[in-house]
Amino acid sequence: MFSSNTYWGKMTNNENSSEENGNGNNANGNDKQYIDSNPFVKALLVCFFAFLGLVGAMRGCDVELGRREVFRDRGYIVESETIPIEGRISTSIKDFQYDNLIARAATRYNVSPHDIRGIIRLESNFNPNATHRNHNGKTARGLMQVTDNTGRSHCGVWGQALYDPAKNIDCGTSYYSTQLKRFNSKEMALAAYFTGPNNVANGNWNNTSDGNLTTPNYIKKVMHNIEMYEHMFRERDYFANPLCDDTMLVITDDFNAKRGRRSRHGAVDIDMPDDETAYVCASIDGYVSIGYEGQFRYVQINNSNLGLAVRYVDSADNMVRNGEYVSRGERIMKQGTHGSGKHAHIEIYRQGKRVDPMFYLSKFPHKYSTEFDNIVTRGIGDSYSFLSN
Repeated sequence: MFSSNTYWGKMTNNENSSEENGNGNNANGNDKQYIDSNPFVKALLVCFFAFLGLVGAMRGCDVELGRREVFRDRGYIVESETIPIEGRISTSIKDFQYDNLIARAATRYNVSPHDIRGIIRLESNFNPNATHRNHNGKTARGLMQVTDNTGRSHCGVWGQALYDPAKNIDCGTSYYSTQLKRFNSKEMALAAYFTGPNNVANGNWNNTSDGNLTTPNYIKKVMHNIEMYEHMFRERDYFANPLCDDTMLVITDDFNAKRGRRSRHGAVDIDMPDDETAYVCASIDGYVSIGYEGQFRYVQINNSNLGLAVRYVDSADNMVRNGEYVSRGERIMKQGTHGSGKHAHIEIYRQGKRVDPMFYLSKFPHKYSTEFDNIVTRGIGDSYSFLSN
């Protein structure tokens, strides 16, 4: 904050010598008297410094490979384009870390894996060590928040064993499957999972609350999660290989890999042949927009029906025009050399939020380059770094 005495007030000689020197302000007394005697000038300066303070508080600027990228608390800006998000790029939400365990349990008990993801997201936010005392005073543990009574009676697992992800997911899925079969309704099965099957059978399920969460709200939130995951996996199945064929994807730089003190890499880089065959193909159907990130030209495909936009940075030779409609698999550009050798720099935005491209790209054969020590090999079913929803 700026001192009003230092910048705007009429100062005594003592104030002038101490406060000006302390703030490194070399303005003389005549300048200050002029400012003080001219309210319009004073108001303009107040607004100017307030603006500088606001900008300084909001932005953190990263310049990477000649590209202007600004991360801030409420948005991600590339050049003049603002893509609203709710938070910085985050690795705290690991919705897909337990995909293999979820798929195994879902197949075993004949339920949708998206139902299980939806329950886990609300119950524990994918924290295997989550512990909560529920509305009945019972301690619920692990990913699916299974109580000792339910675990012991339903699947022979209780206590510390419920913190084991495999056992917890298997037990919770088995219990949910039982409620589905009993009540023949996903909503009532979720109500039974939250409040207990006896309350649902007796018609008392609507009266249960756990903190600020009521049974109707619980059902609504889990159903929202389920619909979100169903939509995301339909998108994933639809996504086409950006290298135009079944070529093995060699990942040379990861999403969210740290670049220096503050910078983050909001894309995935894929190695490409250093010759004339380095074509990039559209991964989705959509309309083309062409622009620049700093000195690098990009081609972006926008699909409003999916809520997806895929941006391919550093085009050496565009094969499409601005506003043109393209189909997935269609060649759209020749790849240029983006900073460190020829590679495809791919950014994906879902509902306006930048997300980890590996969620979509991992369906194709892929491996991680050994040249990057910061890359941890991930396979299908491992963790992906999505933005907070």
